Amino acid sequence: MNPLVQVVLDDIAQQVATRMDLEVAEVRSLLEVPRESGRGDFALPCFPFARVMRRAPQQIAEEIATAFEPGPIIQSCQATGPFVNFTLDPAERARRVLGAIHSGGDDFGSQDIGSGKTVVLDYSSPNIAKPFHVGHLRSTVIGAALIRVYRSLGYQTIGVNHLGDWGTQFGHMMAAYSREDWKDPEREASDPIPFYRELYARFNLEIERDAGLAEEGRNWFRRLEEGDQEARELWKKFHDVSMIEFDRIYRKLGVTFDHFTGESFYNDKMDRVVEEARSREVAVESEGALVISVGDHVPPVMLLKSNGTTTYHTRDLAAAMYRQETFDFEMLLYVVGEEQRLHFQQLFHALERMGFEWAARCRHVGFGRYPNISSRGQGGKRFVGLDEILDEAIRRAKEKASENSDIEDASGVAEVVGIGAVIFNDLKNNRKKDVDFDPEDWNTILEFRGDTGPYVQYSHARTASIIRKHGAPVSTRIDYQLLTTPEDRTLVSLLESYPGRLAMAGQEVEPSLVTRYLLDLTKALSHYYHKHKVLVEDPPLRAARILLIDCARQVIANGLKILGVAAPERM
Repeated sequence: MNPLVQVVLDDIAQQVATRMDLEVAEVRSLLEVPRESGRGDFALPCFPFARVMRRAPQQIAEEIATAFEPGPIIQSCQATGPFVNFTLDPAERARRVLGAIHSGGDDFGSQDIGSGKTVVLDYSSPNIAKPFHVGHLRSTVIGAALIRVYRSLGYQTIGVNHLGDWGTQFGHMMAAYSREDWKDPEREASDPIPFYRELYARFNLEIERDAGLAEEGRNWFRRLEEGDQEARELWKKFHDVSMIEFDRIYRKLGVTFDHFTGESFYNDKMDRVVEEARSREVAVESEGALVISVGDHVPPVMLLKSNGTTTYHTRDLAAAMYRQETFDFEMLLYVVGEEQRLHFQQLFHALERMGFEWAARCRHVGFGRYPNISSRGQGGKRFVGLDEILDEAIRRAKEKASENSDIEDASGVAEVVGIGAVIFNDLKNNRKKDVDFDPEDWNTILEFRGDTGPYVQYSHARTASIIRKHGAPVSTRIDYQLLTTPEDRTLVSLLESYPGRLAMAGQEVEPSLVTRYLLDLTKALSHYYHKHKVLVEDPPLRAARILLIDCARQVIANGLKILGVAAPERM
């Protein structure tokens, strides 16, 4: 709940409960925002009281309205049928809201909901020796935004990049790399990651013609698990080259992690998983493999294959156990595509079968795809790497920026606008939905109008420009009675709701709630400019409107920061 509103609702509930001999908690739980405009700021439906008080809801509403005493913030109380509508004093509301934003600054919206609790987020998780494709963009930007959401709510946050750096695919990669007739030192030196991807794809294509190659790949992975020096050196080569490439892209996106603990980190922790499963009598032999049965409608979890090698599930079980023991988390969130839903159902059921009560605090944070872009180069679609998309966004943003030669560091502004456009376009969608983006149609995300990142960034830059033209410090010592027009009240109400929207984003694990809020706020701001001039000649009115606009600027900047999008001062 928004802490600015919390006090008001608590006051209403306390007074109504005291005067009507009701429970404070019950009254508080029923208070809501009216569905129709013009019905006040908050409403109390009286239907639930009718049975206990043995009176009609309309009569109860009249009694509450008659007994209620308005105060400094609650301007009026009126019965409308079975509802009691409460209207706040707009000037006092503006004073409280704008004062809180002005004093809070960059910290406005921060809360202590998660104080003393830890959230671990597993996100991004690209595969080494493969390009960072657009499919990992969603995991990366959703996870990074959630990290910032939970941090703003007072949680200790642990961001984990669970790199795909182990498994049978590396046996295939090593088998392909070791073939002398496939080597290309010049290509590897100039463009290693795409070269590795092509080797891997070529090897898997050849498997269809020569089944013996699959066994060759399995043998290489077995050597890797057993610590064979040649296999380990090859693995380290792929790992180190990949990390250089990943770091470059993460710096572009402004994303950091607390831990790069990929699958290989758990190699020495998987024996314990097998031992725990056996000792708790939940692991059984099945066709030579060791599995955990997790229910009639969910396939069993395989711990060991028939050849004795481990699986993704073995490593994920080891990772979950390690994270609980190391971080004692309140929540463990896996930001991974919806197509992996079954995998996580199996994982969480297996943890429950093993007797870990904290399994209930693990959650799969699924998300949709980019249906117009292939992450594999299949189905007639061209493979599109994330780097290619970011570079193209920056290039096109620079073309737009070149049209305005008055901007200092136009190239730098274009870079943050281009990257911000890609991030915002992803995060404006409910995470479970597919992202509508055609790489051939950049106007959908780079326009300075509509539901785009550049539109919100431009709105921030415009407010900053107005403040610069004002040419004097922004003060809260204004006449708040001058901020009571419908447009003033709409902006104040939206600004007031920002902390509540942040809290809801954390509760629903949904960063798009912040993105959609920013779009609502910037559209209301645009409407405000259409109705009211800010830099008016009248000093008191000008000072009042400057404070309102500056608070809008601050909240836009804070919201963009949560999303990982820059807030330029000039555009």
